Amino acid sequence: MTTLLIHPGMERLLFPNGTPGPVIAIANPSEPLLPQPVTSQLNSEFLYVGDIHAYKGVFVLAEAGRQAGVKVRFVGDGQDLIQLRASFPEHQFDGWQDRAGLQHAMSDARMLVAPTLGPEPFGLAPVEALLCGVPVLASDSLLLSQDIRSQHMGASYLAGDRDALATAMLEFSRDDATIGKMAGNAIRGGREISLTPDNWCAELLKLYGKILRGQNEPRRALDDYSRAVS
Repeated sequence: MTTLLIHPGMERLLFPNGTPGPVIAIANPSEPLLPQPVTSQLNSEFLYVGDIHAYKGVFVLAEAGRQAGVKVRFVGDGQDLIQLRASFPEHQFDGWQDRAGLQHAMSDARMLVAPTLGPEPFGLAPVEALLCGVPVLASDSLLLSQDIRSQHMGASYLAGDRDALATAMLEFSRDDATIGKMAGNAIRGGREISLTPDNWCAELLKLYGKILRGQNEPRRALDDYSRAVS
C-alpha cells in the first residue's frame, strides 16, 4: 500500500507507528495570483485570507494586531465574521472576494499572516502569497511554516501565542529591509514548496503508473510460470 501525502511532515502526525508501505509526498498545485511580484516592502497591510473561524486563529490575529497597533485586512467569510468585525472595528473586513478582489488585496500586502491553531499540512493562500513575493508569517501549526522559515521566506511563531505574534507584526511593520529580503526569497522558494498544475498532474500520473506496474507484477509472474510449466 502506498500512502500519498501533500507534505512530508504529515507522516509523523498521521502515522506515528509507521505505515506498511512507502510514503510519498506530492505538494499541492498553485499559481501566483498576480502577473508581477508585489513590492511588499513598500506596502503596510498585514493580510489574512481564508475562513473566518476561531480555529483558524483569526481572533488571535486580530488581538495581536490591536496590541501591536497594526491594522489587519481580513479577506474571507465564515461563521465568526460578525463577531470578529464587531469586536475589532479597527481592522478591515472585505468579506468573500472573487479572484479580482484577491488580486487587489494581495497587491497591497506587506505580509500575509496564517495564524491557524490546529495542524494544517498546506495552505493555498500562503503559497499564493509567496509566489507573488509577499512574505508569510505563519503559526507553527502550519506544516509549511518549517519550509517558510528555513528558506527565509517569512517567519513563524508558536500557534496561539498572541504576544509572540504581536511582537513579530510590530517588528516586520518597521523593517523594510528584512521584508524586502524575504520577498526576494519567496519568489524563488515559493515554487519549491508547491507545483504548477501541469507538474502536479505529471507527478500523480507517474506515481499511479508506478503503482499499477507494481500491481501487475504478480500477474506477470504467474503468467510466466504457467508458460514455463506448460
